Amino acid sequence: MADDGYVLEWRLFDAGKNMFSGNSDAKTKAPKFMWDEKKVGYKSITAEQLRKGDHFLMGEQNVVAFDRTRLERRRHAARYVLSRADAKGSAADNNAISN
Repeated sequence: MADDGYVLEWRLFDAGKNMFSGNSDAKTKAPKFMWDEKKVGYKSITAEQLRKGDHFLMGEQNVVAFDRTRLERRRHAARYVLSRADAKGSAADNNAISN
């Protein structure tokens, strides 16, 4: 998917719900999701690994519910989740292909 919002004084999105959502539970302040280790090879990553590549949480493809007991010390979960299924309205009408 692609975002066709634009930035002036603040970020402006089309009407509806875009594909981005935060990965933090408002009450617990803990992540809601972590990577599915069976699909991507890790459940959390170091800050250095995060800087070296694209590590996206894709709602329909590579996430599992966050489990604090499985999060290793000094490792991180993603801050945002991308989800085609959760996107609605005009904010969800752009598809993209990238190489």
